[in-house]
Amino acid sequence: MPIDFDPVFHTETMVKILREQGSTQYAMELAELILQKNPQHEGVRRILEELREEARRAFERFKSGGRSPEASGTSASEDEEAAVEAGESGSENTADETSPGLQCASASAADLHALGASVPAAAREGLDAGPELRVEAYEFSSEVPGLREDDAEPAPAVASEFAPGVRATPADPEPVRLTLVPPPPPPTRREAKILRLQALLRRVQSLRKAAHAPQA
Repeated sequence: MPIDFDPVFHTETMVKILREQGSTQYAMELAELILQKNPQHEGVRRILEELREEARRAFERFKSGGRSPEASGTSASEDEEAAVEAGESGSENTADETSPGLQCASASAADLHALGASVPAAAREGLDAGPELRVEAYEFSSEVPGLREDDAEPAPAVASEFAPGVRATPADPEPVRLTLVPPPPPPTRREAKILRLQALLRRVQSLRKAAHAPQA
């Protein structure tokens, strides 16, 4: 959702509150908005850099299957070798913790929320819609716009299979084509003046006729 900038309310404290509540996405958007209005705000800039670093680390943890590369003490190449060995062993233990594909489920909600903060704003608009996202259905017609009923070609005759030599029209009637006629353009200033004078003249004539009418 777009955030309106209010220099009194949207301050560094507001960014900190959003960060403490776990709203990393909105905290980053608000910090970027404040820096657009005030590029010299070092406090907000520092918080924004920390939030971006947290989002990057969360993304790295998500890619590594919920484990932090620094905490695991193994390099990425060693993790890949372990994954290959686990695949070649043909083990039936599908819940093995060494499987990187299954460890994606161990990522915490905070990590996933921080991961969403790294998604570009243009992509988040579609993601944030959630169940309210609606797909509009449009009806397409092969009719030619502006085609009048008298301009339409007659329906082609269809040969009947039951009576050779007899040609019949299709069973379904031809759909009625409606012609959309645009409304007339508004009158010009001169035409509007003439219309007002004509209406005034008719009013005067009706009053004069009523005055000369014999009274009962």
